[in-house]
Amino acid sequence: MASESSESCFYQLLDNAFASANVMEAPESDSDSEYVLDFVPPDSETNTETVEVGGIARDATLDSDSESGEVGGHARETRRDTEESEFNVPATRANADVPAPDSDSETAEEGVVAKAATRTTEEPPHKKVKTCTKLEPDVTLLVGNEEYQEYSQALCSWSKYFEDALTSGTKRFEIPDHDPKEWEMIVAITKPLAKVKLTQENVFKALPWFALLCSPQGLQECESILLSLLEDSSVCHDIVLDILEASLIFCLAESTAKSFAKVNIILASAGLMVDKAWVVQFITVVQGHQDCLDAMWDILGELVPNTLSGQQKNALIENGLLTEVVSTKMEALHFKAAIKSVISAVNKERSKPSILTALKQDIQFSPWKNQLKD
Repeated sequence: MASESSESCFYQLLDNAFASANVMEAPESDSDSEYVLDFVPPDSETNTETVEVGGIARDATLDSDSESGEVGGHARETRRDTEESEFNVPATRANADVPAPDSDSETAEEGVVAKAATRTTEEPPHKKVKTCTKLEPDVTLLVGNEEYQEYSQALCSWSKYFEDALTSGTKRFEIPDHDPKEWEMIVAITKPLAKVKLTQENVFKALPWFALLCSPQGLQECESILLSLLEDSSVCHDIVLDILEASLIFCLAESTAKSFAKVNIILASAGLMVDKAWVVQFITVVQGHQDCLDAMWDILGELVPNTLSGQQKNALIENGLLTEVVSTKMEALHFKAAIKSVISAVNKERSKPSILTALKQDIQFSPWKNQLKD
């Protein structure tokens, strides 16, 4: 009995102890899951920030490592150090010293955006600015006995010959048997904004240089000068032959055709009064160019016997006899014309002085008028 009384007293003491502690039991859960208490510090706020860009508010929620928020349609990555010291201030609007931007403003201040997210952009490398530097001449030319230092770029701009040679690495050129003064003229003509121009006076000196150094633009400019000369009705007959010769040598098709046309006009208008030496010179210029012989035969016309065959004509050229035949033919025609003039004068005039005066005035008799004696 004593033991039962002691045990009863012990349980009574326990009941009194629980009652005095005022312990409340946790409410029973309907599910079998364990009850978990989420502790939220009373002074913390939701780690969410609102940034306004272009009048549109976007929420960007920061997690522990990075933040991916849409701001103006572009994803921006921000990083937050998880190991913040006690002196670091969390990147929240509550702890920020800068006040939140007005929701009605059109653009957000750069300072606010910088606190919301840190964006690193790599600046493009600085571009090298090209500057104009004065280069030294890099090509040596020996023209005759004179040596010149020239610029390769300038030479290549107008000469295919120099362009090909310089591409292969050639840096020195020798042009013997040429006049250094003419080379200086060519260099002056080909300079940009050149003060020296191609003219009727220097075109025949420039042509061989442009042909030698393979300059299509130079030859074209020369041909334009030659064509302008041929269009002049007062051009000297000797100049016409010079143009024809140069055009044939340097293969200037347009000026060649115009030169033949000009020679034909001269012979047709002057007739037998044309200088025999000039006709001989024309034959000398043309007879070495096989593709121009047909044009030459047509121009000579009656100065060549019409009974000659093609084979006989070629034989005259090959043996150098064509000029002799034409000279003899012209002398015969001139003599025949002179006889006609004498007969006409005798028929009209009765006295010797009157006959001599008539012959001196007769154009057909002009080759012999200096031989007349009063």
